[in-house]
Amino acid sequence: MFSNATISTLFVSQKHGSDAYSGFEREEHGDYQGPLKTIEAALERVRNMRAVGSRQPVSIVICDDIYFTEKPIVITNDVDQITIRGSHGTVISGGIQVKGFKRDTFNGKPCFSAPVPQVEQGMWFTDLYVDGRRADYTCFPKEGFFAAQEVENKGEAYDSESSWFIPFPEDREYFKSLRNFDDCFVSFNHFWVDEHTPIKRFDPGTGRIEMKYLSRYSIHHANPCAKMRWKLENAAEAFELPNQWYLDRASATVYYIPAEEGQTPENICAYLAAAKQLFVVRGERDQKVNYIYFRDLTFSHTVSDYASRYNTDTHDLVPDDHPGYACDEQGMCNAYGALEFAYAHACGVEHCVFTCLGLHGVTVENGSDHIRVYANRFFRLGGGAVKINGGAYGCDKREETWGNTVSQNHITYCGQRYAASCGVMIMHAYGNIVSHNEIGWQFYTGISVGWVWGYQDNITKENLIEKNIVYNIHSATYNHHYGRMNTVRNNIFCKTNRIVQASRPELHTGLVMERNIMVSSGKYAYGYGYKQEGPTCGNLNMIAGDHNLHFDTAGDPCLVELGENRYTLEQAQQRFGLEFGSVYADPCFVDYENNDFRLQENSPALALGFEPIETADVGITVKL
Repeated sequence: MFSNATISTLFVSQKHGSDAYSGFEREEHGDYQGPLKTIEAALERVRNMRAVGSRQPVSIVICDDIYFTEKPIVITNDVDQITIRGSHGTVISGGIQVKGFKRDTFNGKPCFSAPVPQVEQGMWFTDLYVDGRRADYTCFPKEGFFAAQEVENKGEAYDSESSWFIPFPEDREYFKSLRNFDDCFVSFNHFWVDEHTPIKRFDPGTGRIEMKYLSRYSIHHANPCAKMRWKLENAAEAFELPNQWYLDRASATVYYIPAEEGQTPENICAYLAAAKQLFVVRGERDQKVNYIYFRDLTFSHTVSDYASRYNTDTHDLVPDDHPGYACDEQGMCNAYGALEFAYAHACGVEHCVFTCLGLHGVTVENGSDHIRVYANRFFRLGGGAVKINGGAYGCDKREETWGNTVSQNHITYCGQRYAASCGVMIMHAYGNIVSHNEIGWQFYTGISVGWVWGYQDNITKENLIEKNIVYNIHSATYNHHYGRMNTVRNNIFCKTNRIVQASRPELHTGLVMERNIMVSSGKYAYGYGYKQEGPTCGNLNMIAGDHNLHFDTAGDPCLVELGENRYTLEQAQQRFGLEFGSVYADPCFVDYENNDFRLQENSPALALGFEPIETADVGITVKL
């Protein structure tokens, strides 16, 4: 006979359950025996068990193929020692399924259409996911960008925010003809971010476009890095390309142009995103939430519309009446995840899938330690995969975040809405391990560590990023921005524009490169400064090399450029004293062209002390 004192598994079925049932049985058997209907009811059952002294670990098994929630499921510190798991990859969906598609025509284009009655009830949706991929917004112009003739803030500072701008006259006239201009988005890339904001108001007389969210940084054309080159998204008149969608407010109808020939109104599976997050595991400063695990679940269909609510300079929360910003300061650093841990201890997510999400996959926030993100797949995300952050240096010890592990994860195609997102980001946190992950197809950074610009006190230390082979990168395989005596040892860096970039050319040793293999292709190995800057003799020693192996597949070896002069490794050693004990030689990979980076027995890297990286043990080694 089951009882709260002996039960170890609770079953949940949105389709067939009832919160009046016991939850002890997978199927309904009468006498109130059967699955619960909601996860919240299962959590309440565990909460009551803990209150009367029942301490056994409990599994909450979701029996359905898909479980819907329109708001985050919150787990607090009066619940512990639970595992929430799916049955054969149960989808936790923050969406509303769209049904009743038919063949139709919109804007002169053959498409599918379906009713969205929730629009008539006051709901609005900014994201559609169809057959496991994000549907595209319509976009004007087709090629190039619109520009701004006038902007609100003409200040010279990079953080001179604006709430409005005025397009050029020829564009203003065009915008007057659009049927749904107030439902459109303004999106623009500048500096190191991409900003996205709904339109708050359009004045046809002056042409002024007011943005719902302030620009985070200057959009004035006086600074080339700030200049506003923008796209208009979600205009009905731009509906014309495969995988585009449009939600018509007047008729409460969604339109979609199929992305593939095999899609039909009868077989497509479409979800409009309603929830911002799916789970929030949050304790308190003085009492963390403990031992909460997620396993065998797929997290999908969350909202991408996001207003950043942190001040640029102070990083404090802005007042409630502040509209928010169109992006974070960098890397979507303040955005939340579909699964969030805060003030949490010894929790984890394993063997799960994160896809079709508006922002990040997993975020580990203040006061969290020993959170394990292990053997998951992250792909097609609006933001990044994993973000770890806590209190900055000098904070209350209870705010510190440390000792977390991100391992054996497959991370691809992040940043599909917010391009300036990172695969894995560690900000104010220490003692974390990032290992055995495969990361690719990112618009921005694969792994980003650190969050203090300059040399004030910093809590970020003792983070281990290990067993790296970095290749097929558009920019630098390793970028260094501020710092002293950071060590990069025993890595393989190749197939990129340049190997190492020290983006701030300072007059001290910031980076120590030891026993690495670095293969370039007609480009210098070490870059200094931003595009408008270059190295000088005085700051070449910012990168200290020791027993590295360099090679260039194009037969044009160059360690550094100084003005118009290019210096080989040997020349740089003789003239500038760089790269003690390093050599230029073919590393003798087994099959470089096909990315087999094992070393042959005669590799000169071995004589330099390079420890062979067993490629079978690099990246993911467990079955996902």
